[in-house]
Amino acid sequence: MSISFSAPQRFKAGNVFINMVRATVSSDDKYATGGYAITPKDVGLDQIIGILGVFSTGHVVVYADNKIKACDGAAEETSESTNLRNATADLVVLGR
Repeated sequence: MSISFSAPQRFKAGNVFINMVRATVSSDDKYATGGYAITPKDVGLDQIIGILGVFSTGHVVVYADNKIKACDGAAEETSESTNLRNATADLVVLGR
C-alpha cells in the first residue's frame, strides 16, 4: 500500500495556509483498514488542521488519527476488500 503526493499549490487565508494536493494510491489490491498515514511534512506543512477530498472511485476522504481514510457516502470506513488500485484523490489540506 502506498500513497504519493504532488507538490502542494499553496494559498494563504489569514494565518492559515490552504494547500491543494493531488494524491495517487498505488499497489493496492485491497484497501488496508485504518487508512493511509500522512504527516505534515508529506504536504509541506508544520501542522495539519484538516483534509477534505474524494477518491476517483467515489469514496470520501476522512482525516482522522493522522491518516487518510476512504469512506463510503455514510462516512463509514470502507471494507478492506475494496480495490483502490491506481485511484486518485484530490485533497484540500488545511494547515500551518
